[in-house]
Amino acid sequence: MQNDALPARPGPAGGMRRVVGAVRLVHPFPVGAVVLTSALLVVVAHRGNPGLFFLTRAALVVLLSQISVGSLNDYLDRDLDRRVQPEKPIPSGVILPGTALFISLASMVALVPMAATFGTVAFALTVLGTAAGLLYDLWLKPTPFSWVSYLVGFMSLVTWIWVIAGHLTSAFLLAYPAGLLLVLVAHLAQSFPDIESDRETNQLGPAARLGPSLTFSAIVVGLACATIGALATGLVWRSVPGILLDSFGVALTIRIASLRRFALTSRRARLTVFHLAAPAVAVTAVGALLAAAAHA
Repeated sequence: MQNDALPARPGPAGGMRRVVGAVRLVHPFPVGAVVLTSALLVVVAHRGNPGLFFLTRAALVVLLSQISVGSLNDYLDRDLDRRVQPEKPIPSGVILPGTALFISLASMVALVPMAATFGTVAFALTVLGTAAGLLYDLWLKPTPFSWVSYLVGFMSLVTWIWVIAGHLTSAFLLAYPAGLLLVLVAHLAQSFPDIESDRETNQLGPAARLGPSLTFSAIVVGLACATIGALATGLVWRSVPGILLDSFGVALTIRIASLRRFALTSRRARLTVFHLAAPAVAVTAVGALLAAAAHA
């Protein structure tokens, strides 16, 4: 019988090692990017200061939702990770599978009362977005339709932000086409470093099917269209903060494009692409919505 817990590798001693493992378990870089971007969008949606208590509650809802999805993902992938990413917290023995499952379930339980404080519609959007992430973990991740979970999850999140701010109008629907493009870019960028291991384990999402060259091209072209479009919107609507943020997004896109030769052969370079694409998506989204809020 296969044992879920493998011998721990050398590293920080005792409890601190487990704390570090628990942080790594929930995917701190993408989760941190989502929570920070969401907090900035809450401020944008409120057209000013929403108040520290309100902002903290909103950030906690996003954080708990992300933790529940991220922890379950590593719990379900533990056998695959033993083969292709043995350094991750569960296969390395730092975190037990049961602990990962407990973190996911506990986050879901804590999420319910916190999300309910924002009202019925906002609560329904929280359930929809979190369910999309869980569906990704449980079923859609190895399929060509994995992007659907990203689309539903992140568009639910942005809609939720405007709902809790009380400023959701029909004009907000104009953000959806650009949001679709940014979500697809984010999904491809996050999958980009693991194309070979995903193919090896039959996790055939869009990036694994496209391959390194086409995935890289799709990331760059998608970001270029989104950032230049957002910058043009900021210029037309004369939003200085939007122009500055979207200009930074354009600069990040140019930097990503310059990495093509290395990114096609080096996983480290692909991780760099992901680490640049995530803030590019974030600043473009915030910049575009800042311009839209100023124009409204």
